[in-house]
Amino acid sequence: HTQNVVYRSDPAGDLTNQPVQRGWDNHFAAFGGQDLDRILLDYSETSRLNIYDFGSGMNRTFYGLTEIRGAFAELFTYLGDNSQNGLAAPVVDVDEERGSVFLVWEAPAAGIAHATDTFDFIGATIAVQTFTIFPADGATPVLTPSSSGSLIVGNGEGPAYDRFMHHFAAFGAGDLAANAEDYAEDCVVNVHDLRTGVTT
Repeated sequence: HTQNVVYRSDPAGDLTNQPVQRGWDNHFAAFGGQDLDRILLDYSETSRLNIYDFGSGMNRTFYGLTEIRGAFAELFTYLGDNSQNGLAAPVVDVDEERGSVFLVWEAPAAGIAHATDTFDFIGATIAVQTFTIFPADGATPVLTPSSSGSLIVGNGEGPAYDRFMHHFAAFGAGDLAANAEDYAEDCVVNVHDLRTGVTT
């Protein structure tokens, strides 16, 4: 006839059904605090971090916790004090449904005019992060020949490679019909203009 249910709620709200937001909140706080131990909570031994630096034209891939820790240690050294480098994130788009986060950030006083990050989550764990650096004019590149990590080398096989090559060829040819074959009705494309700061 009557049931009384008593519980104590989480003051931050119910995040049990929002694992991407939970993982992202930890990552954002850990990055701001340059906390290596905390930031590694967002990754696993199967995680991959890809970095491309327009300043040096170099690619690097970091696999697993040890290499990813090394990548962030180098990046935090480069950034210096986050309270002094102008660190800001004008675009943070958390997409719980697709398990992804799109981020645009900057640290101009450290030499990073713009940076973009795309995170692919499995639950609250970052499976793949792709990070692109646009350095300020005259800034020292973040990635150098002595940077840790592996050079990115495509293996030229498999369904993902085949689909990307189809997409790349369609894009290069300006073939809208062929380009559209790579998308579904529920796909989302985020376009960010670094000049205006507008994301569409």
